[in-house]
Amino acid sequence: MNFFLTTLPWWGWLILAAVPPAIVLLYFLKLKRIPIEVPSTFLWKRAIEDLHVNTIWQRLRRNILLFLQLLLLFLIILAVLRPSRQANNLVGNRFILMIDNSASMSATDVGPSRLEEAKKQARGIIDEMRSGDAAMILSFSDQSNIVQSYSDNRAELRSRLDSIQPSQRRTQVDDALRYAAGLANPGRSSYANPSDSTQPSQDQAVAEAQPATVYLFSDGGFAAVPDFFLGNLDPKFIPIGKPQPDNVGIVSLATERNAEKPDQLQAFVRLENVNPEPVEVEIEVYLNDEKSPRDVAALTLPGAQSTVDNATAASDAPAEGAAAVVPPRTPGSAGADFDLSGYGLESIEHAWLRVRINRQDDFALDNVAYVALNAPRPANILLVSPGNPLLETVLTTPASAKISTLRIAEPAVLMTEKYQEEARGGAYDLIIYDRCSPQESPSASTLYIGAIPPGDGWKKGEKQGPPALLDWDRLHPLMQLIELGNVLFVEGFEVTPPPGGKTLIESQFGAVFAIAPRDGYEDAVLGMEILSTSKEGAQAYNTNWYQRLSFPIFFQNLIRHQGGGRTAIASDLVRPGDLVRLQTALPQQYLMVTPPGGSPAKVEPQGKTLFPFSRTDRLGIYEVRDENSPQLSQLIAVNLFDGRESNLQPRTTLQFGATDVRAEAVWETQQVDYWKWIVLLGLVVLLAEWWIFNQRVYL
Repeated sequence: MNFFLTTLPWWGWLILAAVPPAIVLLYFLKLKRIPIEVPSTFLWKRAIEDLHVNTIWQRLRRNILLFLQLLLLFLIILAVLRPSRQANNLVGNRFILMIDNSASMSATDVGPSRLEEAKKQARGIIDEMRSGDAAMILSFSDQSNIVQSYSDNRAELRSRLDSIQPSQRRTQVDDALRYAAGLANPGRSSYANPSDSTQPSQDQAVAEAQPATVYLFSDGGFAAVPDFFLGNLDPKFIPIGKPQPDNVGIVSLATERNAEKPDQLQAFVRLENVNPEPVEVEIEVYLNDEKSPRDVAALTLPGAQSTVDNATAASDAPAEGAAAVVPPRTPGSAGADFDLSGYGLESIEHAWLRVRINRQDDFALDNVAYVALNAPRPANILLVSPGNPLLETVLTTPASAKISTLRIAEPAVLMTEKYQEEARGGAYDLIIYDRCSPQESPSASTLYIGAIPPGDGWKKGEKQGPPALLDWDRLHPLMQLIELGNVLFVEGFEVTPPPGGKTLIESQFGAVFAIAPRDGYEDAVLGMEILSTSKEGAQAYNTNWYQRLSFPIFFQNLIRHQGGGRTAIASDLVRPGDLVRLQTALPQQYLMVTPPGGSPAKVEPQGKTLFPFSRTDRLGIYEVRDENSPQLSQLIAVNLFDGRESNLQPRTTLQFGATDVRAEAVWETQQVDYWKWIVLLGLVVLLAEWWIFNQRVYL
């Protein structure tokens, strides 16, 4: 970028270049005088002064007027050159700095980490703030935190910015955006305490518009935010990270029995490669805290494939000054399996496996994964139904029998004192209500089929049909390995969960399957019956789901996730920040949970045997012990297992509602000209020269 912006043609510069020699030559000119004799020089002082003026060598050494005139000419030439620079331009006077501190921001492709680079760039914006400007700072991962509310104190903003620490959580920007929108848009709600994602959003009107520029410092590793209204927010996306980072990460790890040899245990691991070239890695498997691996396997992963063709990439090339981008790529993936038969796990009540990639890259957090192996603890399940052989069959299969015990009752049991006492006392881990609902929610997790929980939290719509299953959440533990493309239902109704709920299956008329937390438990509602009962009492099939493989898989997921049932080789999928429901066989006053590298924490019960634990912020193995017992009761494995976090390639575009926000290399810049100040300085020099000339000051 040029510092000078010349505007004169070549002949203009020749004229300017000729002026300084001309001024100097004028000082060499002598006046021709006529000699006259006078009796005294007392009355001729002014004449003597004129004589001094024409004394060449002395005047050149002592004449300040010459130097001032040359200085003025130099300033004129400099002003014509129009010196300038590109300076950062902050649009508006209210700024929201959103700093992504999720797991992927710990990547080291830009040093010392992406988070530190984001803080460095945000600090530059704080330094550019003008008098009267105000800024606030938000950090976000899958939960948001108000680091600093609006302030015009730049020292305080810098200090609070430096206090942001990296996390190992996934990325979710929704809460932080809605909080910012709630402050900027009058009459809009979307306010919640973003530091506590378990609290539902509350409507809070804003008296008047407070437009703000949002600077989002992130690698963009989060899903689009649909149904979001920016309003008075002006978003600026500053991508953090190199366009082509180096990373190979573990995205899944599971243990199962060999289908052909049921007595043989196997571990399955899947890796993804974001590099465009194929990569060879070594995978090491460790048992517990052993220093030497039990198994080592070599694996070649294919390179990532571009998701756009060359023509599209050329048309999307960034403008000058915009962020350098690389077309998005789909990571290459490959898997490996390990035979665990020789590990002696049959004689170990609690154990864990650690799988490690023996390779250095830009992201260390996904190079290690864990799986917890716990002794069997069957889930205690109650099925309340007017009669449903399909449910009874799927809940009594050999696979279900290994991880659960089932009791079946008719809806009339809901009115008995025995049931009500058992439901309040937490006698069941999971209760399935088929086409019925109790008077009050039990101390257990539930599944409602064709019905909704009691109270005002859940809402249901009118029956319609047939519902078309458009989308489902494949990442939720209940929906893992579930495919519903070939599943049909005759009729169903829309379900609306309470605040904090999550839609798991979406149809053309809204959510038909959702889940929501309740006092440490979870209620799942399926708005489509398996069997329907006519007014005459006859039952008919409402779906062909029972004929699909996903039907028994769903109920296996239900027993493990909602009921807490497990086998010796089962390990629940727990990601950083997830809520874990620890279940005990007998009532306990408390449990002690020791996180990786941390101190034990006391967990209080909800009910008698359920212990919700949410402080799963670190990756690794958590040890659980009963009250006053040094012995392990169970283990929890917390893993990242998120393809978005492992795919370190910075995104080029973010979608907020109907708005696409393109990546920017830096914030907006503007040209700052210096010629006006140079002209002003020239006027000062000209006035000084005029004053000196009139005062006849000689130096």
